[in-house]
Amino acid sequence: MANKNINGIPHKERVAIALLASFKNKSSLKQYMEPFLHWFSKDEVKLLKEFGPLLKMAYSLNATKRNVVHDVSITEKQGNIVVCIICEDDILAEQYQFEKQKKHLEKALKREIVLEVLRN
Repeated sequence: MANKNINGIPHKERVAIALLASFKNKSSLKQYMEPFLHWFSKDEVKLLKEFGPLLKMAYSLNATKRNVVHDVSITEKQGNIVVCIICEDDILAEQYQFEKQKKHLEKALKREIVLEVLRN
């Protein structure tokens, strides 16, 4: 992806997109980013460490490809981040995947993430 020509997107941004798309955990991000580290400021690296897990968490909400999650809202409650999802069906697989992925974002943000599930 980093070497694909995407019209209108400079190479640095293509590398950032590739880093986000390939995010598995903080150590793999660091490994993939190493050759390009001098391209990114500390703030940009911090954003990549936050957006990578956020993307994985979002992807986990459709783990079964059944499109059962209809709405997502994010709020802050007592210092925690609360992710409220509205669904129409059983979402055990999505919940499981979400719980596996949220720890990466919790580490990056240094805050707890709480999942609330509401049924339609």
